Amino acid sequence: MSCEELHSILHLVLQAGNIMNAGGYAGNAVGFKLSSLLKLADTRANKPGMNLLHFVAQEAQKQDAILLHFSEKLQHVQETSRLSLDVTEMELHSLFARTKSLQENIQRDQELAQQMEDFLQFAVEKLSELELWNRELQGEAHTLIDFFCEDKETMKLDECFQIFRDFCTRFNKAVKVWLWALPCFQSLRYSFFCLQTQSSAHGRTMVISSLVSGPSGLVSWQVLGRDEGEVALL
Repeated sequence: MSCEELHSILHLVLQAGNIMNAGGYAGNAVGFKLSSLLKLADTRANKPGMNLLHFVAQEAQKQDAILLHFSEKLQHVQETSRLSLDVTEMELHSLFARTKSLQENIQRDQELAQQMEDFLQFAVEKLSELELWNRELQGEAHTLIDFFCEDKETMKLDECFQIFRDFCTRFNKAVKVWLWALPCFQSLRYSFFCLQTQSSAHGRTMVISSLVSGPSGLVSWQVLGRDEGEVALL
């Protein structure tokens, strides 16, 4: 939550999305679903090999080259993406149940119960600490999910981390492609097009938006036209 570089990247994504959706119901959004980060590469430009993720990387470089390295501050997501709070809670409950069962079983042998007393007391204390830690982790997870305006009931912590893990990987790949594999594209003017279908009292309307970029950055954006009725996509 404290990574300012990530905040800037997300803001660039939001800006690009609003431009692409200009004239439509989503053209003035104040946010977006985190899962949308993994769909940026699906929006392709009119130049081979270019997509919206490359555009975001280009704009990040022009704003501040340090933004291209935001993933260096998120290295922990690689490990935490494998953490499932549901599985952790199940394992914790299982340990509590097994410890309680052991306590009950050794009561039949007083000598064994005395020998195991210190160990069981230590185990119960540690399990209680783990339970407290788990509750705190649940609270931190809800805070993180709230921060990104996601639904706590549907978004899981591991899913959140997996999205950022995959986005970091794809963004870094896009940066390498943009800076090294496709240097010629940096001098080209290219466009993205967005087709949206809107419904109204007069029927369905297709809104066609264009985002045009060139060597100096964003050149222009515009609503190219509206076609009411049946629309043929060529």
